[in-house]
Amino acid sequence: MPDPDAPPRADRPEAVLPLVHEALTAGDVDAAAALYAPGALLHAWGRRLQGAALHGMLASLADLRAPIRLERAEVASPAAGDLGRAVVAAHWHVDAAVLGAGCPIDVAVDVVAVVAVSAERGWQVVEETWTTAAGDALSVTDPSPPP
Repeated sequence: MPDPDAPPRADRPEAVLPLVHEALTAGDVDAAAALYAPGALLHAWGRRLQGAALHGMLASLADLRAPIRLERAEVASPAAGDLGRAVVAAHWHVDAAVLGAGCPIDVAVDVVAVVAVSAERGWQVVEETWTTAAGDALSVTDPSPPP
């Protein structure tokens, strides 16, 4: 019988990003973070985030409690010469979230992730990039420019 408290586990590359999406939409940052490999790198709006900083970015997005639609997630290609890795592309749409200042937003986010498989943890994100039509101008955590 599966453990209901176990973190989500992706059984194929294209399942990783939908599971991250489900966890963030539910506000479960720990479940989302469990789908990132140790040492994973997130490129988000001009920042390179790892460890606690990556967890913080996921928490900021989860804390919005905004409707997030996953419009697609597909394997773009296997990573060059590596059967245990793949490149996955997705498109998320955050609908009319309200930030702390009361400003409504409606943001489309393109996601490209390199995912890898391990026997213990299934498929996980090892490196990911988030971009928007606004480019690097948007940050859900801090409106100040990157250092």
